[in-house]
Amino acid sequence: ARRSEVMRLCWHDIDFPSQTLVLHERKKAKGKQTTRRVPLAQSLVVVLRKWREKSPGTTLVFPTCSGDGASDETFTPNDADDLFK
Repeated sequence: ARRSEVMRLCWHDIDFPSQTLVLHERKKAKGKQTTRRVPLAQSLVVVLRKWREKSPGTTLVFPTCSGDGASDETFTPNDADDLFK
């Protein structure tokens, strides 16, 4: 997945029971939006469940103050690196 796709990921895009997520991408050439379903490793499902507990009430999986306004803090790529080590 591309970093931009992950940063736009919403909780409703994650299907925990089937351990998959849906990524939305916009094709630059024609402006079409496409989706693709990606399987998740069990270890990532565990991390995402824990992350969701830490960010209740947010729409975005990785909220930022410029995103959906649900968080006072900006989630940076370095934060992602630290979280998913």
